[in-house]
Amino acid sequence: MDSKIQKYGKYISDYVRENYRECLREPNGLLKYKFIVPGNCYPDELWDWDSWLTASALHDIAEKDGFKEYEKGSILNFLEYVDDEGRMPIFINPRKTALTAFFEGERNIHKPCLVQHALFVSQQDGDAEWIRNKYECIERYLGWYDAHCYHESGLYFWLDDFAIGVDNDPCTFYRPPKSSASIYLNCLMYKELLATAELADMLDMKEKKSLYAQKANALKKAIQEHCWDERDGFFYNVNINLLPIDPTQKLHSGCPRHWNTLIQRIEVWACFLPMWAGIATEAQAARMVEHYRDTKTFNAPYGVRTLSKMEKMYAIIKSGNPSCWLGPVWGISNYMVFDGLRSYGYDEDARELAEKTITLLGRDIEMCGQMHEYYHPETGEGVNNPGFQNWNFLSLNMLEWLRSKDMTQHNYAEQNTVSAENQLNVNEYVSIVKRGGSKRVLFFGNSITRHAPKADIGWNGDWGMAASCVENDYVHRVLDFLDEKYGKVDYCIAQGSAWETGYFKGDELLEEHYRPARDFEADIVIIRIGENIKRADVERVDCKPYLDKVIKYFASNSAANVVLTDTFWYSERMHNYTKSISEKNGYAFCPIGDLSKDESNMAIGLFEHRGVSIHPGDLGMQRIAERIIGCLNS
Repeated sequence: MDSKIQKYGKYISDYVRENYRECLREPNGLLKYKFIVPGNCYPDELWDWDSWLTASALHDIAEKDGFKEYEKGSILNFLEYVDDEGRMPIFINPRKTALTAFFEGERNIHKPCLVQHALFVSQQDGDAEWIRNKYECIERYLGWYDAHCYHESGLYFWLDDFAIGVDNDPCTFYRPPKSSASIYLNCLMYKELLATAELADMLDMKEKKSLYAQKANALKKAIQEHCWDERDGFFYNVNINLLPIDPTQKLHSGCPRHWNTLIQRIEVWACFLPMWAGIATEAQAARMVEHYRDTKTFNAPYGVRTLSKMEKMYAIIKSGNPSCWLGPVWGISNYMVFDGLRSYGYDEDARELAEKTITLLGRDIEMCGQMHEYYHPETGEGVNNPGFQNWNFLSLNMLEWLRSKDMTQHNYAEQNTVSAENQLNVNEYVSIVKRGGSKRVLFFGNSITRHAPKADIGWNGDWGMAASCVENDYVHRVLDFLDEKYGKVDYCIAQGSAWETGYFKGDELLEEHYRPARDFEADIVIIRIGENIKRADVERVDCKPYLDKVIKYFASNSAANVVLTDTFWYSERMHNYTKSISEKNGYAFCPIGDLSKDESNMAIGLFEHRGVSIHPGDLGMQRIAERIIGCLNS
């Protein structure tokens, strides 16, 4: 990270730390629970996607202030005012809600993001019980969208242009009611339906999980069918304002229309959201990135133009009602496009956009002492609403990602000089301990799972490197938990360094070294692998099919509970591979890559050999175990 980004990153970090507490508000009037406002310049008003995104930015930095109660309270305040039809307000203040203030006839309601926020809060500690008795309210709110905003094409549409979030997006703004099947709305809804399924899973509501997963999959297919334009290689908004088919109308009867949507070829920033939502295929994403890179359309010196510069409606206008999304750069559009680029592995594009955003906001703080709501894409000057905070705080997440990338690419991953060869003798690759247990547990991992003594690097243990004793490695901490829960369990440790260096050999290697682990038929399978796959391979080769195959090999018991972690030394691609495989197969995904950001999780200073010392020490092992246990509990 260069000195300019470090400087502006510090401006942002210091500013957030000095101001975030003013976003936290106590119960007041109709707001019965603690809640989050979009910034210190706001009155006591709770807004829908603003509270979700502000909370996503502040979750870690404000944790010591009991932040989770403000997050939960923001969600519960909205759920408190879901009416019998399922309408949920867009905003609430102490005296009124959007329902009481604006509802005359059909109007838009709370944007589909509340369940995503609830799931995010619940996943932090693996507990969703706090929202169990509100699940029915969630279903009512989603049911309202089905009853009022669902089109025969399978897409969702806005009722009008009231409070859509992207105020004057020309694909919805000033258009006829019920005519805009917005790509922005549909991507939010897809993620909302997935989140509702995952929340049901945490609450052990299997039928609800299946129902909402199916609805999400159907919406994904509809977005692919109706919003993807193969000619342009881009997703678009869709116009559904078509006259009904009348078979008796003579002029049309010979060849009535066979389409029920028309693509709106208007290039708005939200056309990138299928990457943020994980809807785009890899091939589609490659074509979409070309649109992002085009300086004539979206790519500006300070981020993503919210409307392509080639569109006739393009304008940089100072306006608060509506706010201007006709070209200015917004912190949230920069962030969501960045997140899509990052998740599809376009790291250099993501880095460029993160650095532009940090420069934009950090420079604003340096010059003005505060941030603005939106900016001129060419000059970086604030256009409107000085003092705005809200989702601009998400630049902290960008900053952390840049730091983790630098750390991964230039430090710890390359410093892991513990050889992947001969971590155990060949005849010890699989060790099985039977204790007459009712449960069988399999651990598949590398040196962090088990490494035999190796005097030349100063390692004398025969357990997970670099725990101080066998009882303190993550394997045995997890076993302690399982023993307490089930009684003594039988367990198998499969040391996977041979697979990491020869994963491309396929079935022959697995059968030669790991057949006993497969035949163990474990009830619980914990896969903790990947650090020894060569970094060049990870960047050049799609390792996902190999990883998917080895997991299925060890999960030979079809009823097994599978937990899959990413790598301790963070790798963006390995994180994406393991997360994608988990989502596809219904495995529990346990991210641990952030632990290597904190050197206290390593054994630095306890071993002379650098490769050994950057392995997880006792604290790191404890935290790995805690996260795996959290997945097992949920």
